[in-house]
Amino acid sequence: MHLSKKQCTNWRETIDQALPDLLRITAESPGQSLVIGASVLHVYYEAGWIARARSTGDVDLSIGLVASKNEYESVRSRLVDAGYKPSDPDRHYRLFSPARLSLEVSYVDLLAHPQGSVSNHEALSAMGVGDAWSFDAILFALESAFCVTTNVHIPNPIGFLALKHASFVDDPQRVKDIVDVLDVVFGLVGKGLHYDLNSIWQMMRKANPIQANLVMNMIGGLADERVEWNLQRAEQEYVARGYSSEMIENEVPKMFREFIDAIV
Repeated sequence: MHLSKKQCTNWRETIDQALPDLLRITAESPGQSLVIGASVLHVYYEAGWIARARSTGDVDLSIGLVASKNEYESVRSRLVDAGYKPSDPDRHYRLFSPARLSLEVSYVDLLAHPQGSVSNHEALSAMGVGDAWSFDAILFALESAFCVTTNVHIPNPIGFLALKHASFVDDPQRVKDIVDVLDVVFGLVGKGLHYDLNSIWQMMRKANPIQANLVMNMIGGLADERVEWNLQRAEQEYVARGYSSEMIENEVPKMFREFIDAIV
């Protein structure tokens, strides 16, 4: 499975318009940056991998810190100099766009992850978040990630599923995350693209078997309709995206088993 920069043109243009200078400034950071939120779905949609991309008001972008946590503050300061506004003293990482446009995307959550010699503690300190924050899924999602523009990557679908797993486990009220998983698996299986993930899965599982097992347990849980992955709690969300209860009951187990059979 491949993703060309051309397939990301619309996404880049949207981000440049709504969040001016974000990609340019991030490109000059020494570490790898990773888009980790629902904005990823817009790239998958533009590539023809999924049927829809849900709306989101922000971009979650994590920058890799290579030698010092000061790299984070350097990027953040440059964004503030470009007109971005801090919004909340309790969210050091959240910056609102200077664009005076009625666009859907209006702010960036500028996150960070350790890379090189920077420790987990230093990365947490840079963002101003507590020790409960985990980098495991982000580092896993960086494996075999796709470059969408200079130094900015998005996760491949397996990495995206890992991020959604981590988000949902952290907060089971985030039912949008579990329906995002549904959208990705239905899209890939419906187009036969899940077969292309086999080699990616093998590399990622070798690199981080713990995270790979968590993803597989989630997919298996949805296929087997286990209690912890019961989609009924997300009924309002999946109906809003065009799924019926009959589809959830009859198609989900089959689609998710097909996905498992293709990648393992």
